[in-house]
Amino acid sequence: MPHLSLFTISGILLTLTSLPSLILVLVNASTKAIKVYSLELICVLGWGIGSIFMGMKLNEADILQITKISFPFAILIPVFFLHVVFLATKGRGLFILYFAYMQAFVYTLLILRGDLFASTKILFNSITYPQGNTIFLSSFVLWIINVSIAHYKLAQYYKIANDREKTQIKILFLGIPIGFGGGLFNFLPALGINTYPSGNFFISIYFIIATYAILKRQFLDIELVIKKGVIYSTLITLISLLYLLTVFLLEKFAQEIFGYRSLVISICTAFGLGSIFVPLRHRIQQFVDRYFFKGTQQEIVQQNEQLRQEVAQSDKYKTLFTLASGVAHEIKNPLTSIKTFCEYLPRKLDDKAFLLKFSDLVGREVDRIDGMVHELLDYSKPAPLALKKIDVNKLIQDTLNTLNSQFIKNRIDVVVTKPHGHTSPAKTPLLDIDANRIKQALLNVLLNAVEAMPKGGRLTVSSFVDRTSHIVTIADTGSGIPPEDLKHIFDPFFSRKDNGTGLGLAIVQGIVEQHKGKIKIESKVGIGTTVVLEFPLEHEN
Repeated sequence: MPHLSLFTISGILLTLTSLPSLILVLVNASTKAIKVYSLELICVLGWGIGSIFMGMKLNEADILQITKISFPFAILIPVFFLHVVFLATKGRGLFILYFAYMQAFVYTLLILRGDLFASTKILFNSITYPQGNTIFLSSFVLWIINVSIAHYKLAQYYKIANDREKTQIKILFLGIPIGFGGGLFNFLPALGINTYPSGNFFISIYFIIATYAILKRQFLDIELVIKKGVIYSTLITLISLLYLLTVFLLEKFAQEIFGYRSLVISICTAFGLGSIFVPLRHRIQQFVDRYFFKGTQQEIVQQNEQLRQEVAQSDKYKTLFTLASGVAHEIKNPLTSIKTFCEYLPRKLDDKAFLLKFSDLVGREVDRIDGMVHELLDYSKPAPLALKKIDVNKLIQDTLNTLNSQFIKNRIDVVVTKPHGHTSPAKTPLLDIDANRIKQALLNVLLNAVEAMPKGGRLTVSSFVDRTSHIVTIADTGSGIPPEDLKHIFDPFFSRKDNGTGLGLAIVQGIVEQHKGKIKIESKVGIGTTVVLEFPLEHEN
């Protein structure tokens, strides 16, 4: 059985920790940054596999051959990382990157020629490690320079990064010194410094952090579309490999302690660890759900806001289509009338009655188009709010006074009430509102109520303050709205009236929502309709 040194074990651990990241990145290799990062991971994996064989008790010739294969990976790791940083931070000075690739290519050729390592040395009576010469020392210096430049670029970018990018960079600054610090430990024995090459353990910690950064923080905007199944499969594979490695190590440990090889002990150990592995699978699933697929409060808010904007954009396109159709239909009728009269005009120039009728009709139809266009503009492109501290009760009374002649003409009794138990008008707080826009909304609602009671009726207006809102209710005793129409009353151009544009309530809804308020309409056929306007006491500009 080959000798299993601590360096070999560190190589196995590095292989097992870098492999999941590589799989996840290769599955989602869509951008240049991801592809370059996958090359870095391949180099780490190559170094990890090379470390497994370098840690075994082999002769000098075999160790030098393995070194020729594995050390080029170590030389290339910081170069690919530097390239990823340049892409992620959109850094300038690409000549630095070109030089980094050039020197890595040169040193790779020199390693393959055998010009960097001429001999080996037994370390701690455990492993045979290659010994570098002066050329190797220069490669080590450039290795440190590449790592330092990458860190410097990240530090510079941190100053101008947004909050999300700063969080990503903080995670990287936590992991990168651990990873490349571990790589530094692997170079020292080759320089003749009597230290054990234990750096792979630290590099493994780095890739655990890097995997977290990729999955959870979308490392430097390397966005991955990851399905849970991919993560579960990767982690289960990793645990399975660790499981087999543990069985192998325990079996070897048992042989050294008890001095014999026992197939029975191996089987019993496998069954014992297998019983632990089953519940461990469920723990892995819970871990993935909790730490990788459950966003922070801020992330959830951002995602919800993004979804809300997408839905709003979709509704906007739908509304624009409806508006275009409605405008075409509404303008067509008055234009048809005007066109018809224009066709008869040349033959009726001496007919004063016709000319008077023509003048009256054209004026009315043009006013109709003009009014509809203004309503359309109010709905589609409302002006910014001019917020001031306003007494809503006084505004309601002013609006009612404006329509007083309409109420008398249509024989409508107006009653202003204050529900029992609520704040009195004298104590009503002032609200930050746009008085003109709210008055426009009140006029639309009140005029609808008047039109709903052509034979007269009762109009009840209530205004009171609840715990967090100022509520205004306007109730009429008109014919009511059928249930099938009630769900469409806020749709633009929906109207059952002969001369209605169908924009009135849509405009009211827009004004109320601009003030962060709510509008609700309740109606029963034959009984009447109640409109409830609710405005928050603390308005957010």
